Amino acid sequence: MTEPNDNPRTDAELMAELARGDMRPLGELYRRHGDVAYRFICRLLADEPRAQAEDLCQEVFLAIATSAGRYEDRGRFRSWVLGVAARTTRSWQRRRWLSAKILKLHGAIGLGMAAPVDGGPEREVACREGVAVAIAGLTPDQRAAFLLQTAEGMTGAEIAAALGISENAVWQRLKRAHQIAGDTAREVGLFAKKGVRA
Repeated sequence: MTEPNDNPRTDAELMAELARGDMRPLGELYRRHGDVAYRFICRLLADEPRAQAEDLCQEVFLAIATSAGRYEDRGRFRSWVLGVAARTTRSWQRRRWLSAKILKLHGAIGLGMAAPVDGGPEREVACREGVAVAIAGLTPDQRAAFLLQTAEGMTGAEIAAALGISENAVWQRLKRAHQIAGDTAREVGLFAKKGVRA
């Protein structure tokens, strides 16, 4: 009879296996971190259908698989995954903007928040509208930093590592983001996570 594995492989060990060409660990990495990446992408794309977030989440994990050989275990794997998610989403937004520019497409996009909230239908509607207003005025770079801090509870150093920028650049983005969106986000409880300060 085999003993249950009391020491599951770490994320870094799974990445090392991916780097050697074994794709099986990708499923386990997705089980561990897919929900976090999906929710983060939903917040970045608050005005897009959930199906788009699902597609981008799959792109994120394909990017993780293809970059496994370059992965260095420098800290929390979750932060790295969220950085890949932010860059993948930003790249998609740029491609979409360019396509719209080329095709001269214009149209209204409805506001909304993909992540579910508690408190009944009225609270859900209020939160969707409030969060959409809170982040609508942010640039994609500001939005990524803002959501990593407020919704994911990450520190400045973790955000810098996730986005591949300096910590000083993080604080500049956050300062501007809080000036634009902080009050509205505070009203709808986006800062409710323990340890997150506006």
